[in-house]
Order: sequence, then structure tokens, then C-alpha cells
Amino acid sequence: MADDDAQDTGGTTDQNDQNDDGQQQDTGGTDQRADTTRQQIADDVRQDAKDQGKTLTQAEVDRIVADRVARERKKYADYDELKKAASRLKQIEDSQKSELDKAKDRETALQVELQRYRVAEIRRAAASAAGLDSDLADLITAADEDEAAEQARKIAERLKAKAPDLRQGARTSPAAPKNRNDLLRAIAGYGSD
Repeated sequence: MADDDAQDTGGTTDQNDQNDDGQQQDTGGTDQRADTTRQQIADDVRQDAKDQGKTLTQAEVDRIVADRVARERKKYADYDELKKAASRLKQIEDSQKSELDKAKDRETALQVELQRYRVAEIRRAAASAAGLDSDLADLITAADEDEAAEQARKIAERLKAKAPDLRQGARTSPAAPKNRNDLLRAIAGYGSD
């Protein structure tokens, strides 16, 4: 009968393995899964015995179930170690990821600062090309070279139109008076109305 039990166990193990493979999605080694596995194995053994016309005692069923449960536990004996290793790997990846994120943030900040310097240089060059003082480069708002040059040119034109002629010997007087009354007003400092 021991040979029959061994054959019986072997015949149902393949079927049982196939059933368990479909259920391996459960990642925890919980008591619920162990109870479900024990119950399934016991049902399979009883069904096999019934199919072969054998009657098994409860002790025989318990022994067969215990053997199969032991084999199942052996399959997943290193599960806790693998779970710890996976957790450690995730921690390492997270720490490296945060370092990578920090490096990307620093790179972005440096690129923004570099762009600010480039724009400031474009504005200074446009002001200088238009003959403006470097302090007036702050009045230019464009970041593009062509637009900055155009803004600098317009600023320079407006400043020249408003500024008095300070060349040596040049006078900053109003237009020549048209008649005697305008001349008298200009001499008196009243200007024309």
C-alpha cells in the first residue's frame, strides 16, 4: 500500500503543481494561503483515491497532505530572504534616484543661470552697438539679438532727440524769434506762448 500511496502522491503532484502555478500571484506566505493549499491537496488526494476505488484513512490523508505541504514550503523556503533582498534593492534604487534627481535639479538651475547671463550679454552688446551707456542696457527687454538691437536703436534715437546738443560752442536756445515781440519775450526769459 505504501507503493500505491507513493504513486498516488506522484500522480496528483503534477496536477497540484499546475493548480498552484495559477495561484502564485499571492505574494504573501499567509496562513490563509497555507490553509487553502492544504484543503486543495486534501481534496485532490480524496478525489484520486475515490477515482481509483480506494478508501483512505484520515491518518493516510493527513500524512499525504503533510508531505505535499512540506514540498510546497520547500519551494518557497527562501521567500523571506528574496523579499528582504528586493526591499533592499528598492531602497538602493530610490537613493540613487534621489541623487539623480538632485543632479538634474542642479543642472537645471545652472542652465537657467547661464541663460540669464547670455541674455544680459546680448542686451549689453546691443546697447554698446547703439552707442548707449552700459547702465541703459537694463531698459532693453528683448532676449533675441535682433530684437535687442532694434530696441537699443530706438532708445538711442529717442535719447538723441530729447538730449540737448552739448558740443562745444553749441547753444541750447529756442528757435529764432519770428517778430519783435517774440524777441523781447525771449530776452526777458518769458519764452513764447
